[in-house]
Amino acid sequence: MAKSIRNTPILTGKDADMFLETLSLHSSREEREKERKRINASVAELTRLVAEMKK
Repeated sequence: MAKSIRNTPILTGKDADMFLETLSLHSSREEREKERKRINASVAELTRLVAEMKK
């Protein structure tokens, strides 16, 4: 028989403050998507330049 799942604990005090601080350090989804697009564009440009050099 499977073990029952316990309730998620509620953070209070210093733990809650540390959790919120950690959350604020991470980028937003929009920032990550913008960075991903920038990186993909750089990779595409590099790939184009390498292909051009091989000709």
